[in-house]
Amino acid sequence: MCLSVVAALVQWSVVRERVRAEAVVASQGGVVADRWSDALERVENRLESVGALFRSSDFVTAAEFGTFVGDIGLDEGMRSIAYIALVAAEDLDEFVAGTRLETPSYTVFALDERAEPRPLDRSADHHLLVVYMEPAKEFSALIGADTLTLPWLQDAMERTLTTGSATLTPPWPSSDGSEGVIALFHPVYAMDGTLDGIVAGLIDPPVLLAATVHSTSTSAISWAIFDVGPDRPAAPVAAETAWSRTVQTAGRVWRVDVAPAVTMTSPWPMERAVGGAAGLLASLAIAITVYVAFQRAYARRENARLATLGEQKDMFLAAVSHELRTPLTAVVGFIHEISDRWDVLDPDERADLLNLAGDEAAEMAALVDDLLVGARLETGNPLAVTANSLDVVDEVRWVARRLARARGSGVEIDGEGWALGDRVRIRQILRNVIDNAFKHGSAPVTVSVESDAAWCTVWVGDAGDGVPECCHQAIFDSSSSAGLHDHVRVSNSNRLGLPVSAYLAGLMGGDLGYDADSRRFRFRLPVAEATERSSVQGGVRDILVS
Repeated sequence: MCLSVVAALVQWSVVRERVRAEAVVASQGGVVADRWSDALERVENRLESVGALFRSSDFVTAAEFGTFVGDIGLDEGMRSIAYIALVAAEDLDEFVAGTRLETPSYTVFALDERAEPRPLDRSADHHLLVVYMEPAKEFSALIGADTLTLPWLQDAMERTLTTGSATLTPPWPSSDGSEGVIALFHPVYAMDGTLDGIVAGLIDPPVLLAATVHSTSTSAISWAIFDVGPDRPAAPVAAETAWSRTVQTAGRVWRVDVAPAVTMTSPWPMERAVGGAAGLLASLAIAITVYVAFQRAYARRENARLATLGEQKDMFLAAVSHELRTPLTAVVGFIHEISDRWDVLDPDERADLLNLAGDEAAEMAALVDDLLVGARLETGNPLAVTANSLDVVDEVRWVARRLARARGSGVEIDGEGWALGDRVRIRQILRNVIDNAFKHGSAPVTVSVESDAAWCTVWVGDAGDGVPECCHQAIFDSSSSAGLHDHVRVSNSNRLGLPVSAYLAGLMGGDLGYDADSRRFRFRLPVAEATERSSVQGGVRDILVS
């Protein structure tokens, strides 16, 4: 009898350790999945900054391109950044002649399935030609290549051209048969809004993810990442002890597998070993084990709680540093560009670069605003808001103009309405919700304003797939954000921005939610009465509230 109890106790102890290890894996698995999405978003932001450089100037030289890429830097795991020009067939000879003025040896060619050069077929309607690539020495053999002729790149590039959004390629098979590098494409627009080309980033996924995952997350786990898109071979089956989730980003689906770094052993050999112990010794072991277990249970629970708080603090600090670094890097790049090229830039080009730097600085300021409000939300400290009578369409236009310039795409706005609220907080909410549509939806982004007797309602939508039903409430709950990547693509800024926006809407007597039927976000505020609007000068008047 005693021996059976001892065996059961040992088995229970090992199972308990396994459950604990699985809990650690599940917690850290969410971090790894989040970091993969965040890493790709940071790469996309770097490509967007390079695209802005070309949008702000009629001509960018190879030296200027190299200097700018050097200023913004490449994350570990980013192998290169390239500028690829979109050239119509009838303009090909003129384009090559113009490029040779700076690079006399510039020659265009096609690529076969192994990325080896071959003669260019000029019967195509258009070409995507590599003009610049950094690091230049390592990738000089690709200068002049028509990337549309490489099957690996074709589908993703055509999607970027037709949708105007960032897209990812599937992995390029490496020599040992494992999944290799991927390419991320971001569209480049000219100052008149026409599509000029593509900025491409070549990425080594395991290296990028390893550099991004916070150091506290890797000590107890091992991980692997696979592209599991429908056009890919079946990925290896996840181990029995692995935590596994899928992440959708830039047109691809990835599976992230996370497992304990050390595999737990089976309890059954231990049970058989215990089976031969003496009865008296077993009874004594039971008494001691139970006593110690109960004495230490509280301490273990408290240690686990403190460890969880520590992990959450580390995750928060890592997320904040990643989110702030991207716009800060772009600001530094633009300022260096202005300083280095001051004598050759005309006043309009200087103004464009300063505007772009201002946009990125505004992005940083908005992130800080969200962080400050989020801190108050978590600690329960009250936040003061004012109640002013505002023309909501004017506020939408103000936000949309700044986001459209930063994102390279406009917003379709219609309707009218006046509401009572705090102008600063209304703009903060509109910015978070509209930017969410830019980042994770598809063009066009639309904003409609309508009013009834009680509410002024702002509807924000896009042509994307919408938010899955399981996440309609979770996206507005900061405590639920850890698992959002299991179902929906949400960046660090939006995991903070949407809960903060819902909180601010509530403070002003309104609400923020997601309407599943129309697949649009709904932001409501109390309507401003006509008598309140008529006495307003410039659209704003303080309204006394108790």
